[in-house]
This record gives sequence, C-alpha cells and structure tokens, in this order.
Amino acid sequence: MYLAPDGYLQNLAIEYMLPMELNGKHFRRLTSTRRLLEKENRSNRFLSALVVGGVRYDEAVDCTVTNIGNDSAAYAYIHGIGASFNYLSGAKKECDSIMAVRHCSKDTLLVGKNATEENFYQLCKLYPIVNISTHGYFAASGAPQGTDVKPCLSDESLSQSVLAFAGVNKNLAAIDFNANNTDGLVSAKELSGQDMNNTKLAIVSACQTGLGYITADGVYGIQRGLKNAGVGAILVSLWNVDDKATSILMSVFHRNLAGGMNIHEAFQNARETLRQTEYTPTVAKKYGAARFAKQTQTHPFAKPQYMDAFILIDTIN
Repeated sequence: MYLAPDGYLQNLAIEYMLPMELNGKHFRRLTSTRRLLEKENRSNRFLSALVVGGVRYDEAVDCTVTNIGNDSAAYAYIHGIGASFNYLSGAKKECDSIMAVRHCSKDTLLVGKNATEENFYQLCKLYPIVNISTHGYFAASGAPQGTDVKPCLSDESLSQSVLAFAGVNKNLAAIDFNANNTDGLVSAKELSGQDMNNTKLAIVSACQTGLGYITADGVYGIQRGLKNAGVGAILVSLWNVDDKATSILMSVFHRNLAGGMNIHEAFQNARETLRQTEYTPTVAKKYGAARFAKQTQTHPFAKPQYMDAFILIDTIN
C-alpha cells in the first residue's frame, strides 16, 4: 500500500500511526504517485556503498576550493546563530558497524578529517548506496516568502537545511572566513546541484533531516535536495535521534541489504529488530543491574521516539 502525504502530514510519521484495523499492513511513503510508474530493482546484494561518519568538525581542512559552488547563504544562517558541532563518537561506531556487516571490498569509508565536503561531492555520484552519519540541522525560524513559486535551486529555504562535514567548526568560528569557499556545510541547495542519478538509496543518519518548509510542491529540505540530485529512495529523520538506537537500526538495515532484501523489507525488519532489542546501560553493567533496575529495560527502544524517528521515502517494491 502506498501513501503520498500532503501539507503538514509530511512532517508526521503517519505510516506508524495506523488504526487497529490496519495492523500488519505496510505503507510505502512516496514524494509523488509518479514514482509508481518507475521500475525498481529488487536486489541490493552486490551494491557498493559510500559511508560517511566520525566527522572531525574541529579539524583544519583546505577551504580554498571554489569551483563546487558553495552556498554562502547556508553559511550565513548557521554562523548567525553561533552554531558549532560536537564530535559524534556514536556515528563513528555506527559506520564501523556498517562496514563490518556489509563486508564489501567495493565500499568506501570517509571518516575523520577526510570526511570533507569536497571529498563527498567527488564520491557521492559513484555509489548506489550513500550513508551519511553526521549532524543535521534545520536552521529556519520562519518561512520565506514565495517558496511555492520560486525555482527550487534559488529558493532560500533550501539553504536552511544543512549537514555538517569536516572543518565546519573552524570555519564558523573564523571572523574573516570567505563564504565563497567550501565551509564544511552541505545544504539542501548544494545537494540539488549534484549528479546523484546513480544513487539508488541515500541514508541520512542525522537529526531532523526529513524536515523542511511545507509547500505545495512538497518538503523543501534535505529530502528535496536529494530528490533534485536524482536519488531514488531516501531514509531521513523527523526529529532528534538517539545514538544507540540509530546505530542498531542502521547496522541491521545494512546487514539486510547486503543479504539481498529489498529496501522496504530491509528497513521493516530493522525496525522490528530494534523493537525487540534488549539493552542494559553501561552504569548497570558496571555496578549491577539489580541496583539500577529502573534504568534497565528489556526492550528500551520499543517506543515511538526510537522506532519511528526515521521514515523511508520512495521505495516501490
């Protein structure tokens, strides 16, 4: 069964809010019903992947490259709110886990100070699967005028949804930074200018990557940038996500894909695995589970804030 949400329903995980009568039914979310006319290959077994994570936001990287069209408006927004990004050790573990379960010699891992904006642009067009584990941010405080009539590439709303890459903190802290140079921020507008027609699946394992301005033409944010770039299916989040739950979800998802499941089946199985996961916090392991019984839960991730954070868009089979 398929659904193509309209208006503010696009910011709700309505496929997980089904009445009792529809228990056991799986709904596939589409950006447009036009997707039903497109063919989709069921097998993912031998697809290579670009995996990005463990980004070193404080590293000094070469920011003199000017030929990739930096989005200076995105820099202005993020710099204006005084943002900085902390290192995500969980993202590094997540990427290591993905590489381990995929065990594919054709995969590429961009990590640490090598996870730069420039390297991402050079590689993202080459891989059928692109997985980005980093900070995401929807920076807008109010909707700009005319988003329904402006061309998407010139619409300022696409500059207000960003992903963070190596070196971004150095550039945001620099008083005299030239925003025409690469800044470590990849905005939805910049994604729109990429050629990712070879990308069958883009996974953005970060906070708020499914959000954006609601317009008559869909959600103007990271998901719009990826669709404009030519990406097939996308996996994005609707709110801030938990490191541990996300790591489990993504690891199982990639293991399923590597095993030959189609994208929809792989994701549904990963969600169910997350629901059934037993997890004891580190403090309980160290000092005894009985002493910290309230912190120890048999299935701690079987809650909507964990299971329903990510939505899968534009899978057909």
